Amino acid sequence: MSETTEYPILANPPIVEAVLEIRCTPVAPFSEAVITQQAQDNLLVQVTPLYRLDLNVLIGDSGPQSGSPSRGKWNGVCLQSEDEVRGATWRDTGFSYSHKAPYPGWKAFSDEALRVWGAYREVTKPVRAERIGLRYINRLVPHGAVIDFAPADCFAERPKLPKDIAERFLRKEWRTADQFDVPDTPYSVTVGRAVLLVGTECAVVLDIDVFTQDVGEIEEVALREIIEAMRRVKNEVFFSMLSKKYLGKLRSQSARGKR
Repeated sequence: MSETTEYPILANPPIVEAVLEIRCTPVAPFSEAVITQQAQDNLLVQVTPLYRLDLNVLIGDSGPQSGSPSRGKWNGVCLQSEDEVRGATWRDTGFSYSHKAPYPGWKAFSDEALRVWGAYREVTKPVRAERIGLRYINRLVPHGAVIDFAPADCFAERPKLPKDIAERFLRKEWRTADQFDVPDTPYSVTVGRAVLLVGTECAVVLDIDVFTQDVGEIEEVALREIIEAMRRVKNEVFFSMLSKKYLGKLRSQSARGKR
C-alpha cells in the first residue's frame, strides 16, 4: 500500500456517512452533569441521554423466561448538530464522531473528529484504546439516478454463490460481508456490499470499516497517523471493489489527485 497513490477527486462523492470510532475506558469519573455540559459546549448541538438496556428475566414455575428490556443505567450522551449532519456519542465505553452527506472532504472531517475527540478525552482521560475504526458508507447509485447497467455491475465481483440459487438471488436484493487483514499492517477491514430495494428505488451500498485492535496508549500524534493510514486503506479498498464500468462513470467527472 503506497502513501503516494493518487485517486480521482470525486465531484460528488457517494459517501452517505463517515464515522470515526474509538473504544476506550474513561479513567476520570463519568458524570452525567459534567459530560452533558462539556459535550454541549464543544458541539453546540442537541444532546440526548443514552441508557443501557437491561433484559428482565422472569423466574416462573417453568424456569427463567426473558421479559421485555427496560431502561438501565445512564451511560453517555448522543450529540447532533442542528442540521443533523454532524453527530457524536460520548459513552463510558468510548467515543464516535460521524458526518453525513454532503461529505466535507477528508481534512475538514478528520480535523473536526479529532477536535471533538480531544474534548471527550480531556473530560474522560482514557489511557488506552481497545479499538480504533474508520468507517465509510457509500451509496453508489444516488436517489432517482438512472444507470445503463445492472446495479450489481457496480462491483468488480459479484458474490460467489451456488449455481442453483445465484440467478434467483442476484435478480432482487442481496448483501455480503467479508473481513480480511491488510498484509504487513496492524489493520483489518470489513467490507459490506449490498443491492437493496428502497421503495421503488434500488440502493447499491459499499460499506468499508477499517479498524485496528492493536492500539495501546493513546497519543494524539499517533492517532492522526493511524487514521491517515486507515484512510489510505479505505481508498485502496474502495477503488478495488468497483467495476471498470462504474469507475469509468466516476472518472468522467473527476480530476486527478488525492481523494
